[in-house]
Amino acid sequence: MKNLKFFLSVFILMLFVFSVYGQTTQGTFLLGGDSKLDFSAMNSKWKTDNGSGSSGSSMSFQLSPKIGFFIIDNLAIGVKLPIGISYQEDKNHNKFSSTSLGISPFIKYYFGTSNIKPYLNSSAGFSSLTAKDNPVNGSTIKSTTGMFSFDLGGGFGIFLNDKVSVDIGVGYNYTSYKDKENNDNNYRNIYSGLGLGVGISISL
Repeated sequence: MKNLKFFLSVFILMLFVFSVYGQTTQGTFLLGGDSKLDFSAMNSKWKTDNGSGSSGSSMSFQLSPKIGFFIIDNLAIGVKLPIGISYQEDKNHNKFSSTSLGISPFIKYYFGTSNIKPYLNSSAGFSSLTAKDNPVNGSTIKSTTGMFSFDLGGGFGIFLNDKVSVDIGVGYNYTSYKDKENNDNNYRNIYSGLGLGVGISISL
């Protein structure tokens, strides 16, 4: 959790410190490119013809800030820091929580010079997820899972001014989860598919 607070503090500080004129030209910085900010809070229920009830509640938060640099006009390379927090509680008040933190190099290329620029982007990296199962009856169980992820996609950057753009894109994602402990058979869970995303890019 301390590492989580540190990375969030550094990212927020950089947003305020860098204030020079910028765009997608060589020598400028890119912050928050394609950042995914997602927060959800849900209640789950069950229902049959004979009645209904509550299964519990859950809450999750995801943030993937990016820090990059344009090495030539329209081409930026850098790293993103995927951060995730989730919390669940069932109807019997058994609790489950998890936090994840990772690092993924990325590359992003914009096309054209208009206010609406198509782009392609890709990233790949590793994350570590720490989960805690806290049942009402019994001891707390902690586990650590390693994650590998790969993204490839594209979209449009709608530039509101020379610094800020709203990015709307679609892409393919591949994610593999593997327990780091007691996993002699190298068991993994693999998820893949297409998804839509909306984010904000800041060129400085």
